[in-house]
Amino acid sequence: MDGFRMIAEIQNGSATLYSRNGKILSERYMPVAQALEKIPLDCVIDGELVALDEHGRSRFQLLQNALRQKSNLRYYVFDCLFAGGKDVRKLPLLDRKEILRKLLPKSDLVQLSVHRPELGTQYFKEAKEEGQEGILAKRADSAY
Repeated sequence: MDGFRMIAEIQNGSATLYSRNGKILSERYMPVAQALEKIPLDCVIDGELVALDEHGRSRFQLLQNALRQKSNLRYYVFDCLFAGGKDVRKLPLLDRKEILRKLLPKSDLVQLSVHRPELGTQYFKEAKEEGQEGILAKRADSAY
């Protein structure tokens, strides 16, 4: 995805969004924070904030302009670090994704980045043909 990494901390029904270098982004992307506040447990999640074009592809330039013009934002969540007061970073990736699947609110704005267990080479080829950044590959049993 052609966006930027964002960590979300949900605590006592309030969401704080952090950039990769620790800057708080909650005010800038308030709709994302508000959607995440529907998560019923305290947690820390990891994902990528993107802006989608008319074909549903993420475009970094659209994200750069998102604060100045209406944008089709998505926060694709791909990992969970803490959930319900527990450190889950050592659990296998698929277990952490299952935690996310149960936690995430029904929302177009916040979506789970699915794990595809097969056909990685094919997905990479398709991404390349579409001019996308690439794909992220991670072992299903890996820790955070």
